[in-house]
Amino acid sequence: HGLALGFLERAAADRASSGSLMFSDVAWMARRALLDDTGLRAWYKGRYDAIMVDEFQDDNLLQKELLYLVAERRELPGRAGRVPGPEELRPGALFFVGDEKQSIYLFRNADVTVFRGLSGELAASPGGLGTHSLAVNWRSEPALIEFFNATFQRILPAPGDESARDFEARFEPLGSGEPTPGVESLALYLEAGDAGAADGDGDGDESGDEGTDGEPGQALAETQARRIAELVRDLVRDGVPVAVKGPGGSKIARPCRYDDIALLFRSAGSQNVVERHFRLLGIPYAAVATAGLFAESVLSDLYAALRLAVWPEDRAAWAAYLRGPLARLSDASVARVLAAGGGAFSAGPELSGDDAERWAAARETWSGLRERADRVPARELVSWLWHERGLRWNALRMPGNEAYLEHFDYAWSMAADADARSLRLADFVSELEGRMGTVEKLEDVKAQRASSSGVSIMTVHASKGLEFPVVILPGMENVGRRDDPPPLRASPRFGLSARMSAPRGEPGNPVAELERELAALDRESGAQVMDERLAETARLFYVACTRAISRLYMVGRLPARPDTEGRSFRGLLLKAWPWAGKASAKDRGPTPARPDGPGPAFGCLSIAPVPDAARGTPAGPCRDPAATAAADAPVIEPLRARMAVTAAAALAEARAAGAPAGGMPTARELREPSAREGFGDADFGTLCHEFTEALLREPSSVPIPSDRMRTRLSRVSERARAAILSEAMAKAAGFLGSGLGGEAAAARESAASGAGVFELEFPFVWRGEPGGRELFLSGAMDLVYGDADSVTVVDFKTDRAEEPGRHRFQLALYRQAAEAIFGRPARAFLHYLGSGRSFELTGDPDLSALDAMHP
Repeated sequence: HGLALGFLERAAADRASSGSLMFSDVAWMARRALLDDTGLRAWYKGRYDAIMVDEFQDDNLLQKELLYLVAERRELPGRAGRVPGPEELRPGALFFVGDEKQSIYLFRNADVTVFRGLSGELAASPGGLGTHSLAVNWRSEPALIEFFNATFQRILPAPGDESARDFEARFEPLGSGEPTPGVESLALYLEAGDAGAADGDGDGDESGDEGTDGEPGQALAETQARRIAELVRDLVRDGVPVAVKGPGGSKIARPCRYDDIALLFRSAGSQNVVERHFRLLGIPYAAVATAGLFAESVLSDLYAALRLAVWPEDRAAWAAYLRGPLARLSDASVARVLAAGGGAFSAGPELSGDDAERWAAARETWSGLRERADRVPARELVSWLWHERGLRWNALRMPGNEAYLEHFDYAWSMAADADARSLRLADFVSELEGRMGTVEKLEDVKAQRASSSGVSIMTVHASKGLEFPVVILPGMENVGRRDDPPPLRASPRFGLSARMSAPRGEPGNPVAELERELAALDRESGAQVMDERLAETARLFYVACTRAISRLYMVGRLPARPDTEGRSFRGLLLKAWPWAGKASAKDRGPTPARPDGPGPAFGCLSIAPVPDAARGTPAGPCRDPAATAAADAPVIEPLRARMAVTAAAALAEARAAGAPAGGMPTARELREPSAREGFGDADFGTLCHEFTEALLREPSSVPIPSDRMRTRLSRVSERARAAILSEAMAKAAGFLGSGLGGEAAAARESAASGAGVFELEFPFVWRGEPGGRELFLSGAMDLVYGDADSVTVVDFKTDRAEEPGRHRFQLALYRQAAEAIFGRPARAFLHYLGSGRSFELTGDPDLSALDAMHP
């Protein structure tokens, strides 16, 4: 405890000596000034007669004490070093307004316990005027309020619940006004299909449902986004009546418009996917903060041009510039230019026709950039490329791309910010480099953009205080981000404790863990422990739902792991309504039946993630007539020009079996439960792959698990860890001792002298035209080796159930790609590391199964 306080005092002293202060420092300094300087306090006490504080549930003890110091009775001299109690406050000086259920700023140190304790404190004040409840929700339709009441009385504790923690908001049912004539309101949960049994370990938006290459999770994200876009389109196209404010403040019904709809994200991990589908369907929208800026083409094209102006020898920027809108060379010409070598415009083959003219224009643009670089501000370079060199025209030549215009506003604002900091162009480009390709939100630079209308896209936090006739909550399965544990924690029992390093594994705070376990025993709640983050998630869900006036749509997907604690909105929904869905993809039992009898206007529908099954079929026990009628439009799988080989293989094999994609039993379903203390089959398979590849590279070395595997292994006992490592090593050595392993070892030696082929995790892109439409499949071969006459492809599997036929399409595609890349005959083998058996798979891939990818 003493060490922790010393650390805090030293950190504060260092900030003060450097002249840098945090917001909390300023607030503490103000408190200290009023606390110690009674004359200053008296001046402020005389300046303000009354203070009203709105949204006080978002404040904390420090801010409450500041208010108490200013509201102290004027006739009292005030004692230095002491905050006045409620009995020493001026009658009627303080008026607090707030709702403990809407305290959602824990990351800003908001403390709901302070707000909850106010009523008792002010009741003890001689001048206290009591507590007044606003118990009627006049904003939302009665049917929605019925859903809110029925849902949150199952999620939040009741006012008299003695087992509830101080930081948990209490819930009392809300009253409602009269329904709006002509408006049918409802709450509906839409769930995209089975995430598969993949056991992801996401560190960001932890839906936990992505497989090895992320394709299943990406496919479901696309399905969600497409369904949301179609739902928005249908609400407006069909003129669904919604309640809005009419003359005199009364509510009236009118057809739904785009600006009646809001998408409220818990986090923006998939916001750019939704924005893209809105553009595809021509849906106007206005985003509070853009999430696709660094992943979309507008900034990518600007970045490639600016980077090439600074570093002409950058081959990646050179290739992007040639193929981008500032050059627009054909694929053949791009290949010829790149094959000639050298930096930007240093030399090049003779081009003819349109490509010759485009080459000249692209060279003029590049030369103009080089001449202007560091001679004019970066913002002028961005404007010149956008307005005078055709980037704006390129963005607008396709219908529905108006939403990209604001991306230029953001790019210009970032460049202007760089100019304000006197950055050279090279420094500005370097700052952009680390963010390109990401989907992070841009919040540190605000674009000076014109106001726009359409569907509102924002976070739940940004929506507080707002209302919308229609609210859509995407990503219901999202469990938020795993914040790094703070270095110091405060415990009611033990005071301050520090996070400590560990000999093996991740750093931890044993005192905080002990406090957590003791809290669980206090509440007699078993494995489910309530903490401040979980309590705030419940409040965040409440805020998100209660923004809706007429309709609430919740959209999610079945996660790979159950959420028993309520870390996600979906987990909370299932806590209230267990019949709304299965716990996780591992739950193979039937969905609980919906109880008979009347209930709120709430239902749920399933969304199939494949084209031929995506027709909005209601999920049997969750079917609700009113909800079904409002959301029965078909879901169309978006046109995709690129996908992973593994995803294409799953689609092809499913079609070949005559079942909808995702309907075939997976190998994981056939496995026996793992006895490796939580180190699952997916983890073990990854470890076997790592050891096999390590031995193939260096047969004499001792394989070392990757950082991720070491973290997973640190969670099991030392005995189990030794057994896992020994088993994985044995399976890897088993392959090296096989016939294929011997051939691979010989090829490795030949390749070292330049006479053979030996590649591990060899990436490739396959191009084909199934159904007459161009398609690209990306993948990586586990092992490719050979000589001048032939090559061999090996794909490793750790499945316990050996079903080579299920992988026929994948191996056939690998073999075909290897033959095209290396220019020699190829063979393809499936090797099961568990049994040590290998299977050669022959034949060409049946591409007809992929025809249905295109409408």
